[in-house]
Amino acid sequence: MVSAIIILEVGRRLFSQGEKVCVIHGDELMKYLEPDFPFECMESSKVLVYDPEDIPVPKSFLLLTTFDKRRSTKEA
Repeated sequence: MVSAIIILEVGRRLFSQGEKVCVIHGDELMKYLEPDFPFECMESSKVLVYDPEDIPVPKSFLLLTTFDKRRSTKEA
């Protein structure tokens, strides 16, 4: 839930500054909270990524939230 709130707060602030905001995986986010700004995915949009799970992450994004714990392993 915290990730959803962070994404929506950042998106709201960007939108209030006149930016277009694209939320990748926004359909999952809307299961928890209803956004009060439109998702507009175009080349000039600021991209926010909500819990990408198994979807590809764009090369360029402003914010990414995830529940997945990423681990790095070192070979001995």
